[in-house]
Amino acid sequence: MRNIGVRTIAVLLILSSAPVFGQTVDNEPFRYDSLEFPQWARDVRRFDIVTLGALPFAFFTATFFTDATRWAQHDWEMTYSPWPLKPSGAYETSDDEKLAVLGIAFAIAVGVAVIDLVVINVKRLKTPPLNDSRAVVKRTTSNDTLENAE
Repeated sequence: MRNIGVRTIAVLLILSSAPVFGQTVDNEPFRYDSLEFPQWARDVRRFDIVTLGALPFAFFTATFFTDATRWAQHDWEMTYSPWPLKPSGAYETSDDEKLAVLGIAFAIAVGVAVIDLVVINVKRLKTPPLNDSRAVVKRTTSNDTLENAE
């Protein structure tokens, strides 16, 4: 019985040390080429990032302004005041009003992303394209510069 336990431990030690002696892996990150993804895919990604980034700010703005509008419609009564001025026992918004605020916030965030997309595309159209046929890139190593300096 004792031999079985020793053999099991020996086999487990051998198997657990196998990854140590395995193949070496290059952990250097791979750099993407600027032309690897098409321009429309990069534009869609930027649109998505700008929309999701603007959403919290748009939600806060939409909440504040809908609360302020409700407050003004009820003759500035303190039970309808917006968040920083809201007393205890103030008016609670219904689920439909919360969904409306979320929809307004999403529309604002998408609007910000559309404006960003338009501005970026206008800038892209104004800049002349790079003519690669005339571009000269000369790479020198440190040994070449030392030889050329002498």
